[in-house]
Amino acid sequence: MSSGRERYERIAMDSKGSLRDAWGRFAKGFQVVEDYKSEITQSDRVISRSELEALLRTNVCEVVFVRRRPERAPVPPRTYIRRMLCTNSFSLLTSYNSKISLNFRLPRTGRRIDGIKHDIVCAWDIFEQDYRNISISTPESPFTGKGTSKGTCYLRQTIPDDDTFWKYYNDVLLKMTPEQKRNFEDSVS
Repeated sequence: MSSGRERYERIAMDSKGSLRDAWGRFAKGFQVVEDYKSEITQSDRVISRSELEALLRTNVCEVVFVRRRPERAPVPPRTYIRRMLCTNSFSLLTSYNSKISLNFRLPRTGRRIDGIKHDIVCAWDIFEQDYRNISISTPESPFTGKGTSKGTCYLRQTIPDDDTFWKYYNDVLLKMTPEQKRNFEDSVS
């Protein structure tokens, strides 16, 4: 009868008879996960239009903003806020992984709306797999008079567009169910 260690060593021997460092690789895998988490920047601050555009060019950002037209929100419930994981990183979006995993395609037409005039930023939504507009400030409604010209777009976290994003995608986003993704979009936390 052999002990567990002897069985492990017998299994871990490769064809040449040398013991593989399976535990070291296993532990290193966890180290990689911890390393990429340290590269994700957490913040909860109001962000300007120009700053968001600059961050989106080289990162994947999680933003929370007030919907411009809450009546178009999926029913139920009609939430007034939206959380989105988005990017405009050309190197990330045009990569092979992005074309397969995120269904990215280049736009066929130019922008139909003036982003500066309407104070919005257009970005690729990771979950919806399409371009979406992020409102930086809430316009004043002609019907209710409610709204503000102050910034209402919050930056939650920033993920670099290199292998860090793909590790985050495989560890977190790929495992989410459609309902979890919808809850992510409609919640603040």
